[in-house]
Amino acid sequence: MVQGDRSGAIQRFEASLPILEQLVSQYPSKTKWQHALQYGNQKLGELLEAQGDFPRSKQYYEASLKILERRTTSEPENLALQSDLASSHRRLGEMQEAHGDLSGAQRHYEASLMICEQLAAQDSGNADKQDNLISSYQGLGNLLRARDELQGAQRLLEAGRLIAKRQIALHPANLSLQRSLGVSHNMLALVFLAQGDVRGAQREYKAALATFKRLAAKDYANQDAQRALAMSHFNLGLIPLARGDLRGALPKMKHALALYRALVLLAPASTELQSEVENVEDMIANVEDELSSP
Repeated sequence: MVQGDRSGAIQRFEASLPILEQLVSQYPSKTKWQHALQYGNQKLGELLEAQGDFPRSKQYYEASLKILERRTTSEPENLALQSDLASSHRRLGEMQEAHGDLSGAQRHYEASLMICEQLAAQDSGNADKQDNLISSYQGLGNLLRARDELQGAQRLLEAGRLIAKRQIALHPANLSLQRSLGVSHNMLALVFLAQGDVRGAQREYKAALATFKRLAAKDYANQDAQRALAMSHFNLGLIPLARGDLRGALPKMKHALALYRALVLLAPASTELQSEVENVEDMIANVEDELSSP
């Protein structure tokens, strides 16, 4: 969405909210108006976040969350609402984490995890609910790693990895579960690196690479899968680097760079991809400079 379209959408949603609030007040038993108001706040949060307006985005996300909390209290049997509430908590957690509010993020991640655990326990064979649970373990686990609570992070991420493996055995064609498994491996590798366990990190990075190779082979047109594969090759280059083996790191990083550059040719407008290419290029340049220095 271009900037002009986004600004126009923001104006339209902002204009609709007072009307929806009035309708909710007049017809409190009509859930369609409550849903419309919650959706409007959610969309405004997303649009403002994309625009870089964190304070206002957070305000609308929180308004959406409060509506979901009220509705789940009055409709406890509505499991779809429970799932929406968990997603809302997770979204707020991601936003606050991105802006450095780790304590606030942790509260939302914990709330999301609690709901997802309950939903997954009620339907252990439902792949989507199990995948949401894995995502909640990942969100909170990665946050704990950022806060140097490494044992807690490892415990949560290993729990998510185990669920992913079990669910893939039940649903082998579910690509989302396989992606979740690869992400769990990558996050665990970061925990092991932070603990100084380079061998453990290498094991997890290799497992992630194998997972993303399978995903990329199944869907050559899926840029996310191909990007994850490039990232996995780069991550494996970090292992010899952590051991001080600069020459051993270079081939893996250069292979990752070739994969990234091929992706940029397919998506030249992607600033995120270009940024990742520049990051890999900078890393390679630093390693080469170090090797050439006397």
